[in-house]
Amino acid sequence: MLKETLFTIMRWTTVALFFVLGFLCIRKAINQKEAEKKGLLIDNKLNRFLLGMMLSAINPLQIPFWFFWGTYFIQNGTIKPTMLAFNIFTIGAGLGTLSGQAIYIHGGSWLIKKLKASHKILNIIMGAVFIISASVQVYKIFFESWIKK
Repeated sequence: MLKETLFTIMRWTTVALFFVLGFLCIRKAINQKEAEKKGLLIDNKLNRFLLGMMLSAINPLQIPFWFFWGTYFIQNGTIKPTMLAFNIFTIGAGLGTLSGQAIYIHGGSWLIKKLKASHKILNIIMGAVFIISASVQVYKIFFESWIKK
């Protein structure tokens, strides 16, 4: 019961955070002059690596994603339920996550340079992504509670 309550709090916190980030990105884009170089999330003095780590750490989608795949691999027989297999899976999942984020970072940087996209447009896109993500999460929360009844 405590785990469910904690998970519910985390889900609603994520919804609130995503809505706030979405609206802040859009507000920043509306008030932004084209000559400005930095987007909303990096317009601060924090180390970029630490900022990325903090944003990755609050990503609640990692837990159900890896829980699903771990369960699937165990049921499928791909992973044996041993400590060694779990450790190898965890290391592989970590390396896979880091590789995916590296591709996202470098691919996004390449795409921005290639498209010569303005930061104003990117802030609007990021704001829309955050708002859509929060809306989908709200839908899932209500839909799952409706199904349980």
